[in-house]
Amino acid sequence: MMYDLADNHADNHRKPSLFHPNQQTFAFAIDGWVTSGHSAAAKRTLLILDRMNQANLRPNARVLSAAIEAVSRHGQGSNDADVAENLLRQWIELIDQGDRTARPSVQTFTKIINIFARSRDPRKADRAMDLLNYMEKLSTTRGYEKVAPNTIAYNSVVNCIGKSKGEGSARRALELLQKMAKLHESGNTDIKPDSFTYGAVVHALANSGDVDAAAQAELLVSQVEQKYYKDKDESCRPNRIIYNGVLYALAQGSESEPERAHRAMDLLHKMEDAFKNGDKGIEPDLMSYTTVAHALANSQIDGAPEKAEGLLSQCEEAAKIQNRSFPDLPFYSAVIHAYIKSRESGTQQKAEDLLNKMDGISELPGRLNCRPNNRVVNTVLYGWALSDASNKAVKASALLDRLRDMHLAGYKNSRPQLFSHNWVIYAAASSQSSSDEERKAIFDIARDAFQSISEYNLDPNESTYSFYLQACMALLPEGHDRETIISDIFSKCCENGYVTSTVLLQLQKSVPEFLRTLATQLKRDSVQSLLDEIPMEWTRKLAKDTP
Repeated sequence: MMYDLADNHADNHRKPSLFHPNQQTFAFAIDGWVTSGHSAAAKRTLLILDRMNQANLRPNARVLSAAIEAVSRHGQGSNDADVAENLLRQWIELIDQGDRTARPSVQTFTKIINIFARSRDPRKADRAMDLLNYMEKLSTTRGYEKVAPNTIAYNSVVNCIGKSKGEGSARRALELLQKMAKLHESGNTDIKPDSFTYGAVVHALANSGDVDAAAQAELLVSQVEQKYYKDKDESCRPNRIIYNGVLYALAQGSESEPERAHRAMDLLHKMEDAFKNGDKGIEPDLMSYTTVAHALANSQIDGAPEKAEGLLSQCEEAAKIQNRSFPDLPFYSAVIHAYIKSRESGTQQKAEDLLNKMDGISELPGRLNCRPNNRVVNTVLYGWALSDASNKAVKASALLDRLRDMHLAGYKNSRPQLFSHNWVIYAAASSQSSSDEERKAIFDIARDAFQSISEYNLDPNESTYSFYLQACMALLPEGHDRETIISDIFSKCCENGYVTSTVLLQLQKSVPEFLRTLATQLKRDSVQSLLDEIPMEWTRKLAKDTP
């Protein structure tokens, strides 16, 4: 009601109202929206501020304080960070001019830093640091003692830095941790690294991708454990968030350092043992097990797929007996990925068996989060394409059909992509066949996949043409028809600007006369001249993309 009255008063085109709202009226209206829990509270609050300006009523410090609270609690806009920081600057300016209706506290600044953290602003880490420095300046030189940074403020900045994932974010988070420790050691009892600090820094390390991130994260965990178990510092109690961050850091680099998968397994077992001994805060969750499964998949250590599937089975059983969360799509995908990456004989079928199992599980009550998506089906398809299996083209084609069926059934994000078609064509092109009848059937698979690309309004790329020409040369019987088909495909490849040296080398190997004729038509001295300098119009769309 107050908002409507204020709105009417500010509108000069309406009949004058006998009600004349003042600053307190608007403050009450904003308070109402702040405490309402309404999703539009922040938006409505900003509208009220706008109405105040239209009514020539300048918001006082009390009103600006409530507005920041509204944006902090209910903001959903892309410019929430800018709005909140601008309101704060106005607030400080009013106080400097003598307004004493409300003064900011450390909590005010912390709320704005948290708004930075949830934003998509690429500069959010810098802005959080700037605000922290501003707090220190206000509290030490301008008499704003209540905005002196404390542990929570520092933790919010560390968290913001970690979420920014920018270059140098891990280093900056570590530096803040060290600064907090030094400030505490020098006698500042308001600032002290705690479990949240260490967890935020560990996650900053994990997100950084730095070569030594995992080692540094493990070192921090050792420090936390020492502080809690040896020094009896309750504020540094180890928790699942910290350990999961270390697991993620280990998984990130397990491809280049396979032993990290072993370290991830050891840490997971350590968490399990701690939980069994009564430490409820370290109980591994679904994310813990999924991350270790990813570490195993990336490492390709001996028995990695079986170890990953063992974790999956363990979690399935625990969910039935102990009322824990059931494994979901990301967990199953990680195990399937482990089988595909191993490239051992029979692993492709095991991956597909798991995919089929997901189909059945997703039909059970409460297990829809296990339904296969485009990505996991493509992972299995890719595995078959790169395998040595004699039936790999048939298997890959069946998975493409599966994607088509999923798309027709309305499954989200299931539309067959160029990646799917390209690898079906490759599976056919690289198949080994012993009879003309088999080669014809396999070529039909490649041709159908190639023709299906246009049905989904997709554009072929260099891999499409390279794989399909390879299929034509490997599977079609020599003769006029074969050369006609190859000529047509190559013409389309030239027309679309996707000719690569690989394509020309394939032609030179399988249909050398075709390439010699082509070189003559282009008035080149030799085939080698054509290979050395491909016409620019033939290569204009080449990009460093994947099949």
